[in-house]
Amino acid sequence: MNAPVLSLALLLTPAANAGAPADVELASRKPQLLAPRGAPPAPSAPRRIVSLAPVVTETLFLLGQGERVVGVTRFCDTPSAAQALPKVGGYVDVSLEQILTLSPDLVMAMPSLGQREILERMRDAGVPVLVLFGDTLAEVRELVGAVGAATGASARATAVTTEIDNALGRFAAARPGAHSGRVLAVVGVRPIVVAGPGSFIGELFAQGAVTNAVAAGAPQWPTWSLERLSRRHVDTIVVAAGQETKVELERMLADAFPAAERPRLVVAAGPILMRPGPAIGRDLDALAALLRPASGAP
Repeated sequence: MNAPVLSLALLLTPAANAGAPADVELASRKPQLLAPRGAPPAPSAPRRIVSLAPVVTETLFLLGQGERVVGVTRFCDTPSAAQALPKVGGYVDVSLEQILTLSPDLVMAMPSLGQREILERMRDAGVPVLVLFGDTLAEVRELVGAVGAATGASARATAVTTEIDNALGRFAAARPGAHSGRVLAVVGVRPIVVAGPGSFIGELFAQGAVTNAVAAGAPQWPTWSLERLSRRHVDTIVVAAGQETKVELERMLADAFPAAERPRLVVAAGPILMRPGPAIGRDLDALAALLRPASGAP
């Protein structure tokens, strides 16, 4: 199941249409280097990397490349060492000026976070950008492989993707969906945001034969009202966003439904399934444990 690890030479070869807009070049949703216009190509071993996505930051540190990271977004909270690094903005308010003060020789970004305009500006400023995607399992594997290839950590990247695939195998073998009924994954409240079948959580559910309570054909991340939830039978709610969200959701459900009509709520020690990336394996193991039948259940 392992995806091939992209070669360093391939990643660091500028796109054939290097003068075209990023939207044109990124249509394939494959990892690729956007070479700066009118500047030399990126170095084969970047030493100063700015990461514009939490999952990219997490991957860099997991692959042992944290010492090369010189700047991150304010949402890059994993691992804790990343929190002390200089911040260059968030998802859609990245500051080119702050990036340039860090003198990066490579920026890693995920244009799906609304960063395509800043990519163009960085290219014009002479900064090479490695663009990555991570909205599906296949894209997560490619992201890990691409980060490994760009930093000389391909062996570790292969080990990480193998760990992900092993966790997927365990999850599929456990078939937690066989005894968990209709499952709803809640990623936020006020409004209540849930994971649809087309989301990466929906994709993970399918791996373990988990029946998604969200109907097929719904948006990836639909918003549900309490009234809508009350009309749809849900056996189990996985509160992906963590303990604080579970407490708030419990209060909302208690106000809306008699105890006998409330779905079972389960939550891990910390947030799970909130961020596709190298932690998917850990999250799947946690999800399988959460979906085990409650004590005394058949």
